Amino acid sequence: MVEDITIKVENHDHLVVISPHGSLNSCASEKLKEIIWHQFEQGIFNLVIDLSSVDNLSASSLRLFAVSKSQAHNNGGRITLVIPDSKPGLRRVLERVGYDRLFTAHTSLDKVLNN
Repeated sequence: MVEDITIKVENHDHLVVISPHGSLNSCASEKLKEIIWHQFEQGIFNLVIDLSSVDNLSASSLRLFAVSKSQAHNNGGRITLVIPDSKPGLRRVLERVGYDRLFTAHTSLDKVLNN
């Protein structure tokens, strides 16, 4: 059974917030990749990926985060993650693969937007 994922994109003054809802499996990661790359094609390289409504992460989503970070960085931007305290499992996955050292992560979107 294929789970549906919805991905909301919001433009803010200095960045774009991308909020996936559901499981970031390989199919959903491909959909997320298309959205991220569309932002890059528009010259937008400061992105926030809000994982507040994500149930789990696949290896393909982790790879996408790393490739996207590199692309954003090479163009003067950055990828910031939002991982709320209510998602300790997601935070542990990111820590296990060392992404806690690669990405700036905040516990709420408000903290990112007001930073």
